[in-house]
Amino acid sequence: MNQEPKWRKRLSAILRSQTTYTILAFAILIGVIIWQQFQISALQYQQDLDHDGSTVGSYAGRFYILEGITSKHGEELEEQTKIIGDLKEQIAALDWQIKQLQWAHPELKVEPPATSIDRSFKFDPNPGKVPDPH
Repeated sequence: MNQEPKWRKRLSAILRSQTTYTILAFAILIGVIIWQQFQISALQYQQDLDHDGSTVGSYAGRFYILEGITSKHGEELEEQTKIIGDLKEQIAALDWQIKQLQWAHPELKVEPPATSIDRSFKFDPNPGKVPDPH
């Protein structure tokens, strides 16, 4: 007597059923959808980290830092532009005074500044003579 176990009979009955493969296909599809949802949530989390402004390593954090630096440089540039404008006004006023003095006293000769000003700069990159470790 070669009798099959009950589980084999049930398995063969299930496999012969027409709805078994449909249910199996749906189960695989549901598994793939769940796996994709995990992948999407991990990607969204990584994107949130990259665009979060509270950390220095994120894109938004880097942009905030660069924005602060450019604002600071812009303020310094405006201040320097204002100083240059003030200096130009002072130079124009002094130039006008010099011209008035030359007209009032033509006998005075104004000597131009010396043209042999030494403007060479000797830069010593190692003033303490620290040895190079390389």
